[in-house]
Amino acid sequence: MWESEPELFCRGTQFFAFAVDCHPISSLVESVEKTSGFLADTSWLTEEEHFADVAIGWHEEGVKLEVVVHQPIQRCFYPQLTQGDAIEFFLDTRDLKMASLTSRFCHHFFFLPEPVEEVQRGELTRFRGEDRHPLAAPEEFICDVHRCPKSYHMTIFLPAKVLFGYDPSQFQRLGFSYRIHRFQGKPQHFTVCSPDFSIPQQPSLWATLRLVK
Repeated sequence: MWESEPELFCRGTQFFAFAVDCHPISSLVESVEKTSGFLADTSWLTEEEHFADVAIGWHEEGVKLEVVVHQPIQRCFYPQLTQGDAIEFFLDTRDLKMASLTSRFCHHFFFLPEPVEEVQRGELTRFRGEDRHPLAAPEEFICDVHRCPKSYHMTIFLPAKVLFGYDPSQFQRLGFSYRIHRFQGKPQHFTVCSPDFSIPQQPSLWATLRLVK
């Protein structure tokens, strides 16, 4: 169970916007799932099969995520990561819902449950114009994978230095979405489906995380 239901409100006639609470963690070793619970299952909105759970918490030093995929690791690909098992996260450190394009505050990260030719994580953010930030180096992320016979658990820490503009003392919101892929199966999304929209390029459609204290 998640600690609070997401608030759902209409934006125009075509879209719904989600806002959920994101709770703080007192230390980087603290379990996010035990502190905040998993994010809401939005498969009723996306009309997808729910096969993974995601928990997220914030700290002044960065953002921590825990992902439980209720299917075994089968196969990973890179750079065609969407063809196999992979996880993508999208964050906007300013939650600029009026922005139709990615800005320097937007981030697109990927993580693989097992490396492909020594590649397991990185940043894929694509910008238009000069409003950009330097892409983070893979070694700046922390990513641990626990593999089970019928599932896998991934713990990820995004340090503040890879989140351009991250300042929870001044900005208590993050734009956020995810996309979880599986080999020979359809992906799972958070609130927005990729067949309908270009999620990496439309941060205005990402959900809002309220950084509560």
